Amino acid sequence: MKVINRGNEREQLLKAIGQLAYYSYFEVSHYIGEGKRIHKGIVLNQPPVVPDHITFLRSLGLHIFWLDKRGKIHGEQESLRFLERFVSRSGTRGTSLSQ
Repeated sequence: MKVINRGNEREQLLKAIGQLAYYSYFEVSHYIGEGKRIHKGIVLNQPPVVPDHITFLRSLGLHIFWLDKRGKIHGEQESLRFLERFVSRSGTRGTSLSQ
């Protein structure tokens, strides 16, 4: 999870994008060779301060989520739909999602 605030949001998102690119190439690329698809997402401690950051991240194919103070998951609509499908297929219970 990336902890963002008004002063560090840009830096934290750039760091997250770089980390995801690195991990995709060096850590999990072998799964693609096995015919598996890799889904990438970023979890924040709060909604982005700059709304265009959501659009930017989605344009990169990244899902975007954030948690509220109770730990409930919020996010961009398409990202939440993806997570709902993922959770229902995996049989995970007890996940609290909000649209």
